[in-house]
Amino acid sequence: SRKDDYKWFQNAYISAFSYTKISAEEYMRYAIEDTPLMMTKTPKEFLKPTRISVSLQILHRQVALEEQKYELDSNYYEFLKNEIKVLIQIRRAMIDEYETR
Repeated sequence: SRKDDYKWFQNAYISAFSYTKISAEEYMRYAIEDTPLMMTKTPKEFLKPTRISVSLQILHRQVALEEQKYELDSNYYEFLKNEIKVLIQIRRAMIDEYETR
């Protein structure tokens, strides 16, 4: 079920944080910093399918926030909200890169 999936991702997040000690903010910063390099290395024909994949990731996280608002750990819930913002920035960078090539 989706609830089980959300719990699995939440547990993976908690486990990764306890192992790496990288905060959600640092993770997001790294993702944004790596975006320009990732865009220039991605062949143009892969930008659109990758953008679609990122869009689906955004939707998945939005559904998780809506469906599991009261079930998710508060730290993970905030992480998902912030991750959506970063994924939207990454998607925007993909669109811009595609249009400039």
